[in-house]
Amino acid sequence: MSEMRDVLATVTKLDGELHPHVAEVYLAMSTIAHELDEPKEAFKYAKKAISVWRKIEGHSESVGYVMAVLHLGVLCRKFSLVDLALRLGQFALAALQARLGAGHPLVSQAYFHLAAVYLQRGMTAEAEGAIAKATEILAAAREAAKS
Repeated sequence: MSEMRDVLATVTKLDGELHPHVAEVYLAMSTIAHELDEPKEAFKYAKKAISVWRKIEGHSESVGYVMAVLHLGVLCRKFSLVDLALRLGQFALAALQARLGAGHPLVSQAYFHLAAVYLQRGMTAEAEGAIAKATEILAAAREAAKS
């Protein structure tokens, strides 16, 4: 993680504290902390990524911001903060659909997240529907890539 802190320092020096690159580094740091099973660090860096996105004029509703919110939802899900994970997932789904279109592959990530939340809540039918929708989006994207 010390290497990532060095990257963060360099990116911040080059681009300033309020730049999408800084938010992306914080999100990467959160992902790494999550993989290293360091939940407090993962939450801290995810919140910092979201904070940077919110402060950048015109970026508070960008795809980068929405993906950071979805990542925070994944962390919430892991720690059984299911209601918050559901709200964050629903926000991410609606925002990604509005910005990218309902068939964009990134939308499938929100559906998969929601499916996991639904399973945690015992909502099997809803989970199956979300998985089916995510799978449909990815299959269509694969077909489009073949053309």
